[in-house]
Amino acid sequence: MKWQELILRGRQVLLFPDLKQARLHWSYRCADVRLSHVSCENGNVLELPDAVDAGEMLDDPRVFVLEGRRIDHVCLIGGAHTYSISSIGGIEKSERLFREDRFTEYWNTLLFDRQDDLLIVYESGVLILDDLFRVRFHQKKMINDVLSNVGKNRLTFVRDHETEWSMDLPDVRSEWEQHEVP
Repeated sequence: MKWQELILRGRQVLLFPDLKQARLHWSYRCADVRLSHVSCENGNVLELPDAVDAGEMLDDPRVFVLEGRRIDHVCLIGGAHTYSISSIGGIEKSERLFREDRFTEYWNTLLFDRQDDLLIVYESGVLILDDLFRVRFHQKKMINDVLSNVGKNRLTFVRDHETEWSMDLPDVRSEWEQHEVP
C-alpha cells in the first residue's frame, strides 16, 4: 500500500488515486476537538472529528494518507479516529484508535508497508489494515512500550528500558483467504 504524510499548514490538496482532488484543512471545534474539513470537487464537504495528529511533539499538525486497492478512496490516519473516504465526499468507514487526547505529548505513528497490508504501530496500539482499509488486527499496548524489532509475524517491544516482550501478529492474508473462499 502507498502512503504519504501530509503536513497541515493552511489548506492542503488531497489527491485521490483517481486523480480527483479535495481541499483539506483543520480547525478546533468546541475548544479541544480537532476537526478536519475535506472539500471535494463536487461540492461535498466532510467534517471528520479527531482525524488530525496535533500531538505536542509536532511542529505542525499532520495526517497520513493511505492509498489502497480502490482508486476512488483514501484512508486518513492522524488523530483518535481513522477515516476511509471517497473522492466524491462520502465516509465509507471509521475506526476508533486507542489514542487519548490527554496523552498527545506521547503520540507517535510508525507505518510499515507489508505485502498485502499496512502495519501501523502507534503509542497505545497496533493496527493492521488491508488494502480495502478493513481492520485485520487491532491490539492495545502500553504507551511506554517502545518498538525494538519488526518481524514477519511478530513485533518486539521494550518496556521501561528493560523488559522485552513480543506481540504475535496474525497471518492476515491466510485469514482473509479462508474467510473469502465460498
